[in-house]
Amino acid sequence: MKRFFCPSCWEEFTEDLSLCPHCKADLSALDRQSQVQKLIRALHHPDPTIQRRAVYFLGEKRVREAIELLVNLLDETKDYFLIEEIADTLGKIGDKETIPVLTKLLDNPSFLVRGSAVRALAIMGSPEIGEYLERMLKDPSAYVRGLAYEALLTFKEPGREYDRKEKLVQ
Repeated sequence: MKRFFCPSCWEEFTEDLSLCPHCKADLSALDRQSQVQKLIRALHHPDPTIQRRAVYFLGEKRVREAIELLVNLLDETKDYFLIEEIADTLGKIGDKETIPVLTKLLDNPSFLVRGSAVRALAIMGSPEIGEYLERMLKDPSAYVRGLAYEALLTFKEPGREYDRKEKLVQ
């Protein structure tokens, strides 16, 4: 049995219809929306895998107009996998306005989220990011420490060296 979701109200139904049986939205008109508009709508899909896929593709397309929606979604969800995907996407979009959001994610309880935030910040290449990456050299997770170390190697400041034990050498 096929499942269909109304892209307006996200109610589920089992037939391919032209009008949503719940909210009466014109489904054929919604089908004519651009791919980016459909991806943005899918951010609120009830199936978390579809949400994550939409976030991923918004990152691949580097859709700047999705930044505010993604940041709002961070506040609405407790799904660490979705938060991780949002962090990666914000890094791909690469807008400097997302730096405060990503630095906040460095304190997330999930090491996967912290790792994604480190990767996203490293992509930005902004000078103020170095101090955050240095802080992550002391993260409890070896995975996060390793990502921070690798990122810092790309930001090498004159007079500073990093050793393989993930600590700053003066």
